[in-house]
Amino acid sequence: MAAFTQSIYSEPIARQLLLSDNYETQLFALRKWSGADYESHSDLLFQVIRQSVPLIKAYTISKAPLPFGNFENNRQFVALFPILDDYSKSIFLNRITSEEKPAKVLLPLLKNEINDFNEKQLEQISAAFQKFEINDFNEKK
Repeated sequence: MAAFTQSIYSEPIARQLLLSDNYETQLFALRKWSGADYESHSDLLFQVIRQSVPLIKAYTISKAPLPFGNFENNRQFVALFPILDDYSKSIFLNRITSEEKPAKVLLPLLKNEINDFNEKQLEQISAAFQKFEINDFNEKK
């Protein structure tokens, strides 16, 4: 089945696989994506993250080329945080707090999501703000 799908693989087939309820078919399609696909098909990517199982959410978050080149994609990506499961939230925060470029673009966008963080997450975010010298982060009191 995988060989047949590979032989007819196209953008419409990829979309169909990604919107499937089967996480294995979603993973098959995601593994074929390049970094450019994550950017050019961000609407589909965000839909998959919203609707899929934690494994797929975590996989897409770990593979997405962050930050996106488009500001709106970065904003939409950060807005997904509240709907993520705990494991995906952990992957998400590790991705955006461990490297300077994603941190400087994405962390300031998290200010609107501050009520969705637990104490440990706030500490991780606050440490990244300090480490990368990003101003303007207020912890919830």
